[in-house]
Amino acid sequence: MGAIVLSQLRDIINYMKKVVLILVGFLLAQAALAEDLTPVKLAEPDSVTKVEDAQESVAPSKEISEASEEAVDADVAQAEAQDCACTEDCPDDVAVPLQAVVIFDWPDLTQAERDERIEEYRAAIFGPDPVSKYNKVACLEQYEDYLKDFDFKENLWTVRNQGSATEKANLCAFYWKEVLVSYAVQYKNDMRTVYYYNLKGTLQYVDVISEDYPNFPYTSVQYRANGKLVSGIYFASRDMQYMYEPNGDFQGIWYKENMYNRKGKKSLTRTNW
Repeated sequence: MGAIVLSQLRDIINYMKKVVLILVGFLLAQAALAEDLTPVKLAEPDSVTKVEDAQESVAPSKEISEASEEAVDADVAQAEAQDCACTEDCPDDVAVPLQAVVIFDWPDLTQAERDERIEEYRAAIFGPDPVSKYNKVACLEQYEDYLKDFDFKENLWTVRNQGSATEKANLCAFYWKEVLVSYAVQYKNDMRTVYYYNLKGTLQYVDVISEDYPNFPYTSVQYRANGKLVSGIYFASRDMQYMYEPNGDFQGIWYKENMYNRKGKKSLTRTNW
């Protein structure tokens, strides 16, 4: 009789454990849903001070510390150098970008030839005098309609689910140590400007692309939302990009997954090519 009672008690305990696990799972799901649906207070674009305060106070992700900002910047610049223009299997109504055959000969050139090319592409990006910083007020006024991504819940949901486009825009996600930290929006009615947002939907960077896009070669300069220049890139082809620092100094040339320095030596490798 005692054995039967013990057996029944064990069955009841196991059943209660299952009920508790189900309830915990349900509560966690509800909490996650509530976090995703929490409304975000929008910054006021007509106030420069308030916009700057909002940009300083919102971190790219609660999982990312301030110490990782430079690493995130490097990942964004690296990913930016990967052109996502359609080059094959394009829809019938999308023109395939023009791309000349470009031979990777950087390590085989003389130093004088490399230096000449560096100067040529620097001038193509920045002109004779690189502008390290635009007027902050003018920059904020120019992009005041994009200081907040008003579709950020839809866009964030899309990139989190491996999507790359919505009806209005092309999207691209950026990760740091496999954690989503930001995303980019390229509106289909303005393909020459790309907006980078943190996970709160606050503008972080703006890419301004030359008129040649999407045909190669073309150039791109990237600015922070406060107008500070971040980088300049000369896109020679889908596989080859020349990278420049904000002051115009040459950083290196990406060819597929490898970067080569001014002297033609391999200096970096990217894993998300």
